[in-house]
Amino acid sequence: MTQTRHLIEGTWSGYRSSQERVVHRETTTEPWLIKALLGHYRSILYTDGTRLALTIRPLRKGERRPPDLLSYRELIRECALRNIWSVQENLDYETARKQAAS
Repeated sequence: MTQTRHLIEGTWSGYRSSQERVVHRETTTEPWLIKALLGHYRSILYTDGTRLALTIRPLRKGERRPPDLLSYRELIRECALRNIWSVQENLDYETARKQAAS
């Protein structure tokens, strides 16, 4: 049984519309990640007010896989796993977790 491949793209909003560009691209078959992103508008809010808007779609059979840009792979997974969609909230979560462990 083959799993459906999905393409995740992250577009950084920039400070002006002219700065908007794709900064992350990856292909995944991870069911939990696909479920966390599919059917929802997801974007990660940065502390400076910019956003990383995420899109996900299945790759069509025979469609060539575009080259990966794995710039934000870890951040996207942390947000999806925790269902926290801002960098500041992720930092607060990590700080609280470390304080609880010590």
